[in-house]
Amino acid sequence: MSMYTTTTTGSHQQATGASAKAKGITTILVVGAGVGGLSAAYALRQSKAFREGLMDVRVVERRGGGGVDEQEGYPIHLSSSGRQALSALLTPQDLKLLHDARSEIPVLHDGLTVSSYTGKQVYRLIRDPCCQPMVERKRLLNILRSSAGEVEYGVEVKDVRQLAGGKVVVGLDDGGERIVDLVIAADGMFSPVRHSLLSSVPSAQNQGPVTVKKSEGHAAPDEITRMGYTTINLRTSSSAVVKWVKDPKGINMIYGDSFSATLIPLMPSISATYVNTTAPTNPSTEGTTPVKAVYVALTVPSKWLEPTFAARIEQHCDCPQTIAGAFLRDLEHSDGWPTRRGFELWSTSHTNGGQGRVVLIGDAAHGMVPFCGAGASAAIVDAVQLVNALDLALRANDNHHTLDLALNEFRSQSVTRNDPLIVRSKKLLWLAQGDGEVVRIVRRAVFWGLEMKERIGGERKRLERELQRLSGASKTPKEVIES
Repeated sequence: MSMYTTTTTGSHQQATGASAKAKGITTILVVGAGVGGLSAAYALRQSKAFREGLMDVRVVERRGGGGVDEQEGYPIHLSSSGRQALSALLTPQDLKLLHDARSEIPVLHDGLTVSSYTGKQVYRLIRDPCCQPMVERKRLLNILRSSAGEVEYGVEVKDVRQLAGGKVVVGLDDGGERIVDLVIAADGMFSPVRHSLLSSVPSAQNQGPVTVKKSEGHAAPDEITRMGYTTINLRTSSSAVVKWVKDPKGINMIYGDSFSATLIPLMPSISATYVNTTAPTNPSTEGTTPVKAVYVALTVPSKWLEPTFAARIEQHCDCPQTIAGAFLRDLEHSDGWPTRRGFELWSTSHTNGGQGRVVLIGDAAHGMVPFCGAGASAAIVDAVQLVNALDLALRANDNHHTLDLALNEFRSQSVTRNDPLIVRSKKLLWLAQGDGEVVRIVRRAVFWGLEMKERIGGERKRLERELQRLSGASKTPKEVIES
């Protein structure tokens, strides 16, 4: 049986001074080396408690091969709270690296431009000019890995069991065990750690001809539900797809009957890593850096991907191609379509922060539909807030009692912070997909009202001028953010 000890050597700090020896070392196991897990490990190693030798931090990740896979190639959106959390978390050197990474995607503001399937723009919002809210997931993970300490890859946690006195027994897939003082589970939507804390675990199945992310062999607990939609991710430099981008400096969304798509402009240097062809300049971007490639997240009903559904439509519906399907046909004929990847959407019903000395963060606690960067940004905020609480608790005189109080307070704050995001993300999915005539009527009314508010208020014109002034057609995105 593997057990953490109270003495660490090498990369792990030793307790120094009478105070540290009296308090002892708290052993912490971070489960998962995604955005949430690495943010937690990074924050723990930057904390005063770690520097004082009051904690020993280990990170395990079930994936092998350095934990790198194709998922790391997709960009993520950093919300305002996520950007603030990273600013508080990262060292000045790593902040500069993040600064450069964000400048590689030419999305300059945190607003949204919405168009219908006909190509008509129905809503435009400009927010936080030149905040650079997008970052390649792989770049962010590499920054966090650099100071998160050693990660043990190929170690899969099967379950957890809490003992009297505050210890936690962590069962591994290979039959081994580890005994620690605290488990921080950031192991995703289908978290085995959360599974072991719950009694009801109905099975999860996935369907569809595209490659869809499965639950990695784990059952889905009753706290998460299948949303009935699948998001298909791809990168393309096809001019037929690029032309749908209305705002080359922002996030774009297209909605249709039962589908929606988010389009993120990419720099040619970034897109060249993923696609080898180039597209002609988009006429709508004249006067700015031309959009030559985009990242697309297309969300469709999961039933569309079932072979039986497609066969029924083909057999019983002799329907002519309409303008409503123009965007989808452009995608299907793009250079990125053959390498697309699909991820079935699931969502929790509420936040589960764990129990006792087992705390859940990120998707393990509140997996939600990834609209507006809620998932990754929420995980980063979780990690920073949790470690702030742990740092104060472990340096307190009665640190074990204070630790339990700090964990309970963190869970309460996590519920307050993330439950509204869960509800909001589901509403946004419902609205964006427009699955039904009533929903489509509501959608048109909502975006008309939002657009009228922007026009009448006059704030958008001011922000347009500020965005133009700060960006400037002659500046590169990197020069923009540095200015």
